[in-house]
Amino acid sequence: MQGRLSLQILLALSWTPPGRPTVDALGWFHVTIARLEDFVGRPVMISRTGYTGALGVEVLDAPRDL
Repeated sequence: MQGRLSLQILLALSWTPPGRPTVDALGWFHVTIARLEDFVGRPVMISRTGYTGALGVEVLDAPRDL
């Protein structure tokens, strides 16, 4: 997901557990664990490791047991 609003959109669509960085707090080459929608949503890993250099994140499907 890329673009100037990508972090804000993903922040609104995800829930991050306490103690983990939120999407808007991720620095370049950092990752966090989150869930889509709320605390019982699908687990994902969100990273700022994109290769284009544009503002954006990568969302990776995570195992259900995270």
